[in-house]
Order: sequence, then C-alpha cells, then structure tokens
Amino acid sequence: MVHYAPTPQGCHPGIECDKSGQNPIVGWRFKLKGSDPSYDLCEAEFNKLPDAEKANYEKIAPPARAAQSEALTADRAPDPAPRITSPCARASLPARYG
Repeated sequence: MVHYAPTPQGCHPGIECDKSGQNPIVGWRFKLKGSDPSYDLCEAEFNKLPDAEKANYEKIAPPARAAQSEALTADRAPDPAPRITSPCARASLPARYG
C-alpha cells in the first residue's frame, strides 16, 4: 500500500496548472522535469496521469511564505465576506468570496 503525504496548505503564486487552468496552483505542484518553459500540473490533474508518466514530474510543496500569508490572512478575515488580499487565500475560497 502506498502512503502519500497530506496535501500541504498554501499555493504557488503566479503558477498556473497547464491542464486545468487553476491559478494559482493550490497544494502540491507537479513540474515536468526538464520542461522549458515550465509545464506544471495541480494535484488533481497529476493524479489522472498514467503511473509511468508520473515519474517524469517533480513534486513541489507550496512556498512557506505563501502558506504563512494564507494562514495569517484567514485568521484575521471577518465572516461572512472575508477581505482577502493573498492570491493563495483567494484561490481556496468559494467563488462568492473571490
């Protein structure tokens, strides 16, 4: 049985999934090794790949600063209409708050 690390909090500011268009990529980012320009996938799109193709990708956690920024913004956000300035925090909100 294969055990995967849980999806980390945070996002990759300025990085878009080349398959789904998710921007920024939230959670794990999968970068095709040797691609120039960079070819990136979000976790959902990466999981759709055949196992043989997955070996061609590097798994990248969100930058620590983005995760910290999201946590701080979320802690201070009033409800029901949070004022979110971080692109990482905006990406994780329902569409009505974005």
